[in-house]
Amino acid sequence: QQSVPPTIVSVESVTGSNTVSEDKQLTLKITLSDVNNDVLTLTPEVEQSVNNHAMSFKLTKENVEGTQWTFEFVPEFTFVQHPSLTKQFNLVFTASDGDSWTADTSGTVTINVNDKNQLP
Repeated sequence: QQSVPPTIVSVESVTGSNTVSEDKQLTLKITLSDVNNDVLTLTPEVEQSVNNHAMSFKLTKENVEGTQWTFEFVPEFTFVQHPSLTKQFNLVFTASDGDSWTADTSGTVTINVNDKNQLP
């Protein structure tokens, strides 16, 4: 059978929204598929404009085949820079089947982070 690149089937927020406030967690569920039944890997990458911002994330593979993933993202209190009240950025997920004969597959999700005032 000819090797076919993996497919990103869905990227869904568990809350139904891709908007989160500083110091709160945004959880995304990512579903992949591969007609060749290869073991899949997933790599998240944030756009260059947010590389210097305070954030933490965790990517968890939920099954051996790599078709179910959970992405947890927590922007810290300094993520949105004043005087802005929100920061928007793109998060790119790249799925790979490890086969050098097929291309990787990428999908982009837009994330919105709302400012949260800290107590003095």
